[in-house]
Amino acid sequence: MSMQRTFRAPIRHPGAGAINPSLWTLELPAAQLAAAEAALSAMPASPGLLRLSVFRGIEELTLFVLSQWTDAARGRQWMKGGRASASTGGSRPVPIAAS
Repeated sequence: MSMQRTFRAPIRHPGAGAINPSLWTLELPAAQLAAAEAALSAMPASPGLLRLSVFRGIEELTLFVLSQWTDAARGRQWMKGGRASASTGGSRPVPIAAS
């Protein structure tokens, strides 16, 4: 059986000077889609944020969250101040980083 090549958009943003990868481990497979959607909706537009990607693991217990920043200082700035306000509709906090 031969491999078939398919086009995929590059994961890395060409202007990214820093990336913040995070692997989330979930307790229940049923939580995967809700957690992915919550992560995407909770992340506000921030100065220096180029791209936020959430990849669902095939075993349904993990998410790989990748934020890409213009530079490391912008990512650190958000981690210090912006992440505390991230939530789903203001009622339930979203885990911004988990391992």
